[in-house]
Amino acid sequence: ADADAETTDLIISRLQAWASNGTRRPFFAAAGLQGTRLPWAYPGEVLARFPAGAARLAVAKQQAAPAGKAGRLEWFRPVGIDYMSGINVSHGRPMPLAQQRQQRLAFLATVTHIDDQVGRLLDTLVALGVDK
Repeated sequence: ADADAETTDLIISRLQAWASNGTRRPFFAAAGLQGTRLPWAYPGEVLARFPAGAARLAVAKQQAAPAGKAGRLEWFRPVGIDYMSGINVSHGRPMPLAQQRQQRLAFLATVTHIDDQVGRLLDTLVALGVDK
């Protein structure tokens, strides 16, 4: 199941219920979308919007820590990396280029999916006349 789409569906249904109750009293709605956190989560159809896939995505310009800073740079937060099997990145050894591109593609797909959900919420507010 897609938790972000389900959250958006719930907020939309509550906005529609608010609009249909006739009072149009002020309201507050909060939607906590998971979005761009590991593990990346997005529907597969979002990837169709990136027809070149990961092949053309840029990679990190700096592939190694600057001299004398290897122990002080953080490529990924340890908590986040626990969600992803096979990353195994250390401070002194970045992930392979193909894997960097795959992770960037997953990040872009996740951002796109969250943008879609925010768009759905904004479209609902406009349709309900709340934007006036």
